[in-house]
Amino acid sequence: MLSPGHKCDCVYKGIMDTVTEFSEVKVARKYRRRTVDEKRQIIEETLSSGRSVAEIARNHELNANQLFDWR
Repeated sequence: MLSPGHKCDCVYKGIMDTVTEFSEVKVARKYRRRTVDEKRQIIEETLSSGRSVAEIARNHELNANQLFDWR
């Protein structure tokens, strides 16, 4: 708050600057916990299918780096 004797240029000149700011509300990501059997099945899919690890990871909503880490 301004002191009673303070004269700000914007108040003195009758100018008011308003800024409206929009911010995205980010929802916390909920990570899915995979069972050992689920992990094993996905890993076996990468070893036997001939498809790329990245493609298999996307199909299972995983990051390819995570899948490589499991291997």
